[in-house]
Amino acid sequence: VAAVSAGVVTIYFWFQEIYAAFLAVYASSVVLIVLWTGQLALKKRDSEKGEQHRREVILPLWAAAMGSYVGCGAVAWVTDFVLCTPILSRFGNFGSMILHPLWHLGAGWGTWLAIQVLAAARAEAIGASGIELRWYAGILPFVLWNKNHANRRAD
Repeated sequence: VAAVSAGVVTIYFWFQEIYAAFLAVYASSVVLIVLWTGQLALKKRDSEKGEQHRREVILPLWAAAMGSYVGCGAVAWVTDFVLCTPILSRFGNFGSMILHPLWHLGAGWGTWLAIQVLAAARAEAIGASGIELRWYAGILPFVLWNKNHANRRAD
């Protein structure tokens, strides 16, 4: 994921004047994240413990990530893109200061949640115990597990 993100930023830096290049590369990275984390969230587990972990930790994080990407990020981006001219003519630059940052928040929050899906799936894969969803300050979800009881497998 980090390599893809670095690649997206590099391509965008080199081809800033070609918006279609940014759009294609960014959309590809989102599709990669959706498919990768979706497979982790939607595939039923063989064990009862694994299935419970999937239902209680991974699936809710994934659903929230997709809601953030689609419900917030994508809606704000499409609205901003389609209504750019009317918004700018009515509200000036202030109009772009609402939807564009909302897009960044939706995309960023969705990415954070997707990373938590990956962390939870990794904890499951190494046999960690006590995997749970916690909240920092009541607003920031994160995955926590007991590393001392992980049955590490060779990767």
